[in-house]
Amino acid sequence: MNIHTKLFTLPNPFKNSMSKDREEGIAGFFEDIPVLIVITIATGIFLFSLVHAYVAYLDQLEHQRMHENAQRFCKSIRSYSDIIYTSEEGVFLGEKITSLTIEALEEDFSTRELGYEYQVSIIDTSDYPNSVNYTRSYRTSNPMHTASRYSVTTSVLIKEDDCYHAAQLIITIWRQ
Repeated sequence: MNIHTKLFTLPNPFKNSMSKDREEGIAGFFEDIPVLIVITIATGIFLFSLVHAYVAYLDQLEHQRMHENAQRFCKSIRSYSDIIYTSEEGVFLGEKITSLTIEALEEDFSTRELGYEYQVSIIDTSDYPNSVNYTRSYRTSNPMHTASRYSVTTSVLIKEDDCYHAAQLIITIWRQ
């Protein structure tokens, strides 16, 4: 061995500790703790993400179900025989709207059978000067502040004598 090789060669500090007749290991128990902590944290984050995604999925399903219920209920009101003019869906007779009550609605559209509370609003948007304003609102109960509400808005017509009023039908549903 020449002198230059000897200057750049470093002694191996583990040479004696790695011999076959020694029982101690190089690494001890305390080097495993950081690895255990990292694995525990990673598993916790994964489980939290999994639960969060599942809850978001259930919320989306509930939202979709309630939106479909609102659409179905809106179609039922648009063709409700107690307020429509002849058999035209979405064309209401003015006299029938003024005589409609929440009790009549509740009798035909029971909240117990539907599974949700509702509000039906008919807003007369026409600007005829000498005609009746047909704006009405019917609500089964007051929604709680924490209740999620789902609304559907559609255009309807209100027939009065020989003219038609433009109006909006707004259906809002919620669960108590």
